[in-house]
Amino acid sequence: MFLRSRHKITCLGFLHLMLILSIGCKTSYTPVKSQFENIKVSAGKDTVPPLLTERLLTPYRNKLKDSFSTVLATATDDLVKRRPGGSLGNLVTKAMWSFIKKNTPETGQAPLSNFVVMNFGGIRLKEIPKGEITIGKIYELLPFENTLVKIKMTGADLIQLLKQVDKESGWPMLYNNKKFSALSDIGDYRYYELITNNYIAAGGDNCTLLKTLPQEDTGILLRDIVMDYLRKEKAVTPDNTDYILK
Repeated sequence: MFLRSRHKITCLGFLHLMLILSIGCKTSYTPVKSQFENIKVSAGKDTVPPLLTERLLTPYRNKLKDSFSTVLATATDDLVKRRPGGSLGNLVTKAMWSFIKKNTPETGQAPLSNFVVMNFGGIRLKEIPKGEITIGKIYELLPFENTLVKIKMTGADLIQLLKQVDKESGWPMLYNNKKFSALSDIGDYRYYELITNNYIAAGGDNCTLLKTLPQEDTGILLRDIVMDYLRKEKAVTPDNTDYILK
C-alpha cells in the first residue's frame, strides 16, 4: 500500500514538473525551406455549378454596369492629354485645386500659396471625346487608388521639384489657379503647400525629395475628387492652356 501511494505521488510530481517546463520553455521555430506547387484546378470539379455562380453575380454586375454608365458632366469638345498639361491634365489639377480651396478652413492668417502637381503618367487616357463623361470613363482616366496629399515645402524645395518636372518634359500643374512662368517668382523664404497624389508624395517618378518633407494624406481618392468636380461643373470646356512653362 505504501509503495503504491509513493508511486502515485511520484507520477503526479513528474507530471507537475513537465507542465512547468512546457509553460516556461517555449521553443521558437524558423522556417528553413519553402516549397511551392502549382495545382491545376478543373472547372468540372467546381463545387458550385457555373450557372449558379452566374446567377449570383449577375445582379451585382448589372448594378456596377449601371453605375459606370452614370453621366457626370458633358464635355463641349475633346479633352486631350499632352505635355505639359493639356485639357485632360488641366481638368485633373483644377479639380484638385477646387477641392483644396473648398475644404481649407479660414484661419485668419495669410493662406499658403498652393502648387498643384499631377504626374503625366498618372493620367491613363489619351482622350475623352466630346459629349457625355461617365463614371466609367473617369475610372479609365484614373484607375489607381491614389489619394490627395498636402505637403509643406520651402521655396528652395519647390524650385528643386520644378526642375525635376522640367526634366520630365512637363506635368500638369497649377499655381494658385493661374499661369506660372518664372522660377524667379518663387522666394526661398516663403512656404508653399504642394497638392499632389500619394504616389508622387512617396517619391514616385524621381520625386525623392518629397519623401523627406512634412505631409498630410487626406485619404480622399483623387478619382472621387474629379468626379465631384464634374458633377458640380455639369459642362466642361476643354482648357489647353500651358499653366507652367516646360
